[in-house]
Amino acid sequence: VILTTIVFWSFPSFGIELVNYVPEDERPLQNLLNRIAAITAIGFLTWIFVRQQQSAENRLSVAHSDLREVSAHAAKLAQFDALTGLPNRRSFITWIEDYASNASCLVTVGLDHFKDVNDSLGPSVGDLVLQEVTQRLAHELELRKLECAFARVGGDEFAIYLPSIEEEDAVELADTLIGYLRRPMTVESREV
Repeated sequence: VILTTIVFWSFPSFGIELVNYVPEDERPLQNLLNRIAAITAIGFLTWIFVRQQQSAENRLSVAHSDLREVSAHAAKLAQFDALTGLPNRRSFITWIEDYASNASCLVTVGLDHFKDVNDSLGPSVGDLVLQEVTQRLAHELELRKLECAFARVGGDEFAIYLPSIEEEDAVELADTLIGYLRRPMTVESREV
């Protein structure tokens, strides 16, 4: 005698219908098989539920982590220039307001003919020029170990706030920075 139990699954209601092909004289065996099938189905459905719950918890955890990263990135973008990584105008002004003193100096740097570079060579080359200018200015400020705030405050404008410097030292610094910026730059095999 061949005993066969077929379990039909009906999703999403998870209804179970047992179709049995068991001879009449083997009804106790049929009852046992029905119970085994029901227990197996309940176990399987429990397993599916637990897996879905774990998956939902994992997705929620990942979403929360992503939200924190996006929030931190947005906060950084609100205070820093995306191209140069320098503080932006808003951040720079806040810093000046917090640390301004009587013996302070503000040095501004504007790039002459930058629009011409952007128009003739394209904005990608212009971006590279801005990054090179940032590196040159930052390098000189680091060499001098000056306490300062350095920011990109406009398209081709940079500002350096020196909270404790004498006027003649600030003039000498400005002259040095101008000298560094007047040196030719090679950007994408082109001299700018």
